[in-house]
Amino acid sequence: MHRQKNLTVFINDPDLIKEITINQRKTCLKPVEMYKFVEPYGASVMTTEGPEWKKHRKVLNPGFTQENLRMVTDIATDVCDQMFQRWERNRESNSSDVVDILHSFIGVTLAVISGAGFGQVLDPFSINNKSSKKSSGSINEHKHHVSFQDSMEIVSYHFIAKFWIPSIVLSLYPSSFFKKVKYGFDDFKSYLEEIISIGKKETLQPEKKGGSVLSLLLNAQTNSKVKLTDQQVLADSYMLLFAGHETTAGTLTWAMALLSIHPDVQDKMYKEVVEVLGDRKPTYSDYDKLKYCLCVFQETLRLYPAVVNIPKKTQCEITLGGYKIPKDTYLNCHIYSVHRNPKYWPEPTKFKPERFEDNIPHLCSFMPFSVGPRKCIGFQFAKIQAVFVLAMVIRRYSFSVQPGTDIKKMFEASLMMTIQPKNGLKLIATPRK
Repeated sequence: MHRQKNLTVFINDPDLIKEITINQRKTCLKPVEMYKFVEPYGASVMTTEGPEWKKHRKVLNPGFTQENLRMVTDIATDVCDQMFQRWERNRESNSSDVVDILHSFIGVTLAVISGAGFGQVLDPFSINNKSSKKSSGSINEHKHHVSFQDSMEIVSYHFIAKFWIPSIVLSLYPSSFFKKVKYGFDDFKSYLEEIISIGKKETLQPEKKGGSVLSLLLNAQTNSKVKLTDQQVLADSYMLLFAGHETTAGTLTWAMALLSIHPDVQDKMYKEVVEVLGDRKPTYSDYDKLKYCLCVFQETLRLYPAVVNIPKKTQCEITLGGYKIPKDTYLNCHIYSVHRNPKYWPEPTKFKPERFEDNIPHLCSFMPFSVGPRKCIGFQFAKIQAVFVLAMVIRRYSFSVQPGTDIKKMFEASLMMTIQPKNGLKLIATPRK
């Protein structure tokens, strides 16, 4: 990883963060050298700056359309039904209402990103927990060491090992873990190359065009002067998985932990969900009506933002807050502390979703998806997925902590790239009458 030797300034003032990320954005750029460890397939929209970043962003934008968001809704609701079936099977076989929340939501978000991102159908809750057969234009799993689903999980959680361990060691050292990492990254690349090849062929057949992010951006490239190479599309595809899977699973888990100790919030959510949906399947048009569910998701992100800081680096001497900041200074915009600043958030440690029924107090007082031109390209993707998953689970079950649970320990966090529940989360899921 990159070792910093330069001056680092930590920023938790929203006015100064706005100055850095918006007003002086051309002189406060992303320090791309810090992101080499998330480039197993090359530079992506997340790890580039300047003209190269603009190129990636322009090509990716068409992938995040209403068509794709409708697909997110459909896949999220379908996979939630599969998750409920798995919970019921476990309840009947184990005579227990305890469910593994984190593991379940990892399965949900993996299936959504696979389907809406890459056009590949997964059933993470099947009995043998393997990828299902694909639709037309499917990838061939038989010529790979691991399934597409397994390869996605490996590249999501073992990128540090891939960065630090030389490829020759992964290939030759007789370790099952090393082989797992090697096969996972090699096969994920092979799968994506196959999906890209299929997608290119389907852009020539309008009746076969899909709504996945990958198919939409490949289609957009056929009519655009700005194009990415297959290697760049592969790198961006990896970043779509990396940024859109673990982060949402973690946030949904934090939300359920908070809801489990706030039954009044669960009751208010349940009332809204029943009024909006009744017992029918949700549709994309319901999103704007599930206002309190969105408030719960946003309040969770305020307390537990997936990414705790936004790093920038000065390209020349700048003035910030009346101080002269030299060139090559790292500016660390600290999201976590801004989100808990009592000046903008009274009783900042309390879980109060009602805060978001009104406008946020400052543009940069709430920025879980960053802010300015570098705001996460998939933020709507994440919000819609999360709102419908929360609505589905709260309509079906009420949640509580297990007897003897150490609440303080339940909220312990671990931080690598994102903030995650350190000890996982298992809750009692009681079916509603």
